[in-house]
Amino acid sequence: MHGGVITNWHPSFFNTYEVLVPKVDKVGIDLGGVRVPLVGVPVATLTGWNLRAAPYAEGDICGLNGMYLPLPVTATSGDPRPSLQSLYGTHGGYVAAVAGYVSQQVLQRYLLAEDAAQAIKNAARSDVLQSVSSGK
Repeated sequence: MHGGVITNWHPSFFNTYEVLVPKVDKVGIDLGGVRVPLVGVPVATLTGWNLRAAPYAEGDICGLNGMYLPLPVTATSGDPRPSLQSLYGTHGGYVAAVAGYVSQQVLQRYLLAEDAAQAIKNAARSDVLQSVSSGK
């Protein structure tokens, strides 16, 4: 500081620190915690972080902004994540997976029965694998 004016905005830190990140499942979602239906029966990779775009500190972590990266519908080259079709087969398979998952969540008292029923309705109304199920 010089005359009440800060002259060194960035103090030098020569120590390194290790950045720790959680392990992820086969879809790329962080492991641990109670999984809501959207996470327990995923249709996308969900993250609690995102990267900044140029020119705003490109490559730096952007706090409090996550990502939603849809899973491929069918197997595609270059995407190591499983496809929706490989996970659920058809739209009916997706709805059944949601129903099975939320039933277990209710039994374990992580989810209310009315919320489970709504999750199943949402899955049934979704377009997840509709094009595959109907042969479009």
